[in-house]
Amino acid sequence: MASTQLAQALATALEAVKSNPKSAEAHKNFANSCRDCGYLNQALTSISQAILLDPNDTNSYWIQGLIHRELGNFHEALQSNHQALKIDPHNIDATIELGHLHRKFGNLDQALACALESIKPNAADTTKACDLLTLTLQQQRNTINSKAIHPIESVDAELRKLPLPGANNSTISAAEIQHFIQKAFIITASLDQQINTSLTQIYHIQQSEAPNCSALSKFFLAQQAIAKRCHSCYKIQLNAKSLDELLMLHFLMKTLHLKDSNISKCMIELRPGQNNFYKGLIYCSGVKEAAHVAKNVILECRKRTALSPEASINRGCTSFRKEYPDYGAINTSTSLQEGPRQREEWANKEAQFFKQRNSMPINKSASAFNLGEWLIIKNWIAYANAMGDPLTGYSQPSFSHTNANFLAQVEIMKDKQASPCPPEIPGIE
Repeated sequence: MASTQLAQALATALEAVKSNPKSAEAHKNFANSCRDCGYLNQALTSISQAILLDPNDTNSYWIQGLIHRELGNFHEALQSNHQALKIDPHNIDATIELGHLHRKFGNLDQALACALESIKPNAADTTKACDLLTLTLQQQRNTINSKAIHPIESVDAELRKLPLPGANNSTISAAEIQHFIQKAFIITASLDQQINTSLTQIYHIQQSEAPNCSALSKFFLAQQAIAKRCHSCYKIQLNAKSLDELLMLHFLMKTLHLKDSNISKCMIELRPGQNNFYKGLIYCSGVKEAAHVAKNVILECRKRTALSPEASINRGCTSFRKEYPDYGAINTSTSLQEGPRQREEWANKEAQFFKQRNSMPINKSASAFNLGEWLIIKNWIAYANAMGDPLTGYSQPSFSHTNANFLAQVEIMKDKQASPCPPEIPGIE
């Protein structure tokens, strides 16, 4: 929703509270509008007032949990969702949110149980539950149930047995990947119409904690300020020209062992107006580190794959750089610069915005291929086929009606773009 629409919705919700200050529903709606605009602390105050007025509303506790999670108050979020489920033990939204929190705490068996419980046969929409499943299965689990009785777990266990392209630093070919993907299609055939995800990015996390980008973006939206973490965020972007190249890049990153265990991800682009459909990003904490890692990754690409990508280095998110060009001004004619430090007034705003944050364990990505990865790769294949990628030889995956939002986004991109391989423009996130 555009910022003007958000502001209008916020003003309307505020008027409703003023007109009926004892209405729990009005306070709840105002809390939702505040959350949409990034005013998380005000949202927390408003939803707490809604709960005081109606302490038996399950939805209010669920919303309170969402806000706490975005603020980094994970223990408080856990309490809110437990309270929601105490009132309504079968509430799907609270069960899914509880699963995300278990995932954050590293309790993957509990997270998986929440996901499986929420995927109901013939449900109108299982997207949120399947997204939880997708994220959970991608994390490193200490033990895998070898006698899994749920069909989803059984399929995941079979996928994990597949020999990984690029294992043991071996070379990776397009033919090898295509053979691998065809095997995955066969193993997962029984689930085609049952589970799909809206997610389109695969992260590779080894030792570093992934940034809470959602909360940092809401801080920027509400305060027009950039958080400290974002001042030490430098992204190496590697552009792929086809689905085959994206898959090759993904398996390279999955089997790549960088000195500082940098977080990386591979993704398809769903934002209209972007010039690269397929890309990989590697996160670094300094510009010198980014330059060093980029050089080594390019060498590794040439050594182990047919890829020969050009790397660009950017600071933070595109929206930050557009609003504050000096923040993103790290490229000079002769060298890379760190860029300006966080402004003092931004630091003060951040201290007020994130009043408390719980430390969380690092959730590493699974080293084996898994069903979570596969669900996202299915989306990549559907996207490539829709965009007319001439290099892909994969058939169109089967999707259920619950994946309508992702398919609609693909159609928007298809209408906006004429070719899957437009000229590359350095510096695009």
